[in-house]
Amino acid sequence: MSTQIVRVFLQKCGIHCEHIPHPPALSLEQVARQLFIPLYQFARATLLRDAKGYLMAVLPVGKSIDFVALKQALSRDFELAWPEESAEVFGAMHIGAIPPLAPLYGVATLLDTSFADSERIFLPDGSGQGLLQVCRQDFMRLQASATQLSFTLENAPRAAMNTGTASVEVQKVQSRARMMREKVGNLQDLPPMPDVVAQLLRLSSDPETMPADVARVVASDPAISAQIMRYAQSPWFAYSGQIESLDEAIYSVLGVDMANNIALGMAAGKVFTGKQQGRFGTDRVWRHAVYCATLAEGLAREVPAHMKLKPGGVYLSGLLHNVGMLILNHCFREEHAELEMLAQQQAGKPVWQLECKLYGMTHAELGADLMRRWDLPPVVVRSIRHHHDVSYTGQHRSEVLLIFLANRLLKQHDIGDEASDEIPEALLRTLGLEREGVQRLCQNIMDCSTSLDTMVHHLAA
Repeated sequence: MSTQIVRVFLQKCGIHCEHIPHPPALSLEQVARQLFIPLYQFARATLLRDAKGYLMAVLPVGKSIDFVALKQALSRDFELAWPEESAEVFGAMHIGAIPPLAPLYGVATLLDTSFADSERIFLPDGSGQGLLQVCRQDFMRLQASATQLSFTLENAPRAAMNTGTASVEVQKVQSRARMMREKVGNLQDLPPMPDVVAQLLRLSSDPETMPADVARVVASDPAISAQIMRYAQSPWFAYSGQIESLDEAIYSVLGVDMANNIALGMAAGKVFTGKQQGRFGTDRVWRHAVYCATLAEGLAREVPAHMKLKPGGVYLSGLLHNVGMLILNHCFREEHAELEMLAQQQAGKPVWQLECKLYGMTHAELGADLMRRWDLPPVVVRSIRHHHDVSYTGQHRSEVLLIFLANRLLKQHDIGDEASDEIPEALLRTLGLEREGVQRLCQNIMDCSTSLDTMVHHLAA
């Protein structure tokens, strides 16, 4: 069906093409090797997204997208679209074999300039079982509406022809980026979603969930039960009574939504292990997470009511916003160690820049991708993905900005990985908060450090 759609479209455009079948279930790189097609003549389409919408990037199979170059050229912070989004945009097309034909989808397109030297271009036919060959002039005619820009990095096949140190570094970075994305994408060697998380997610989507329902699930995990009790007894909640049971902690102090989200964050995060010491070790990551979650939840209660924020969801977003660091520590020990070393050498430089330099992606992308695959709420996934981006304007912007603000405030107390502790006035204005009020709230959090540090100790253990 997809092949027929493409061929009819090309006929209407007056484009002659040659169809070349190939075995199914092959990657585009494997197809190129099997059919002896130079990678730089093989065009592929990748759907990108940012807060403003979608963009289809058309580039050779033998190259990778330079997201830093894109941001510099277009002043837009793109990321790879999720498979579900690609399926919606590209319809019947096989997701691994999207024909790079801009007019067929009605989506803005960016064309890499490297196709200028190719006399003929090969492209997927949309079925995952065949290619189309067109001449370069016809291919360029099909891309007439596209913006042309050099936005790619060389992969090993062509970079190997260069002898400079830079090309070797490009190969290393791109190889690592592909390995890490594929590992997360295929869930290889990554922990499966805990059963407790699945049960709590079901409860969070049920408006009739009662405190006893949450208590029953939480009670199945003694470690999480103990943490819930500790948190409810924290001076932060100023509960005057004696908490005797998990039911009482949930019903009298935390509430269903808050208790459910605390348990969700703890259950999701505690499956990751790794090195405890160091700037990005589990000790500091969990300390940052607990303080950020508590502060962000408090800030959520202070924003104007018309924003309709749910403090429990904001707490969960804060608790997991750096889960990418835990994944890095758990699954990519070598890359984690190199990040620690580079951070010592280049103190003060934003961590996401160091990550891009080392392996072409950030902990925010890594964490957001896995949490999305675990079906955590979109507000959590977006807060994880954009927690370093004060310019973010997409869905759940207020929650994302609260996490950003909490991190800037905590940086004033030497907690977290923000490069600056500056609090922009425009940020406070957007959230409807006063500088004096947020500073006072942050100090209140620091005054509860003893109980919060006890939680951190148990989470990081």
